[in-house]
Amino acid sequence: TSKCMEVMLRTRHLVPTAPDTVPCQPFSTIDPFVIQKTPHVFFAGNQNVYSSTLLEDESTGYKSRLISVPSFVNSGQAVLVNLATLSTTLLDFST
Repeated sequence: TSKCMEVMLRTRHLVPTAPDTVPCQPFSTIDPFVIQKTPHVFFAGNQNVYSSTLLEDESTGYKSRLISVPSFVNSGQAVLVNLATLSTTLLDFST
């Protein structure tokens, strides 16, 4: 998942195959799936496992934390993000 998220962030597009493979209407003037501003935190929810990667743009030094958040129903886990440091903590409520 983190590799897919990294590609999405580097190409700055959330759904590069829309509208061919994703049901949405085609847009003629703008593409609402283009990432205009690089986010500090980029996450995908309802994933099988937790993962966290810090991605740094070498040319600008800008950092983005990529987080794969596991399904809470299946794992009993949640993720906390420290927005000041972009560090993450996995909380386990399954016990």
